[in-house]
Amino acid sequence: MFGKLAVLIVALGLIAASLLAMRQMRTQAAHELAQARLRAVRIDQETARLRAMISTHVNPERVIEMASRSYLLKPLLAEEEAARGASRVAVHQEPSR
Repeated sequence: MFGKLAVLIVALGLIAASLLAMRQMRTQAAHELAQARLRAVRIDQETARLRAMISTHVNPERVIEMASRSYLLKPLLAEEEAARGASRVAVHQEPSR
């Protein structure tokens, strides 16, 4: 009888220990997920901050000016269409070899 009681107590102890280990693993996984979400939010905030900073320094006129100085870009539209007031779009060209 004493042996059965001892085995029962040891078995219950092992079950309790395994349940605690599973609970700890779930808690750890939830913590890691929360940390990953916080990192993603911080990265999104930093991206938004950098985009706002870039937008203060770059405007359409500045982009057109920079594109006109580049020899790798040429207008997509014909010169006649550009003269009529159509917007100019630049495309990238590989340098000739």
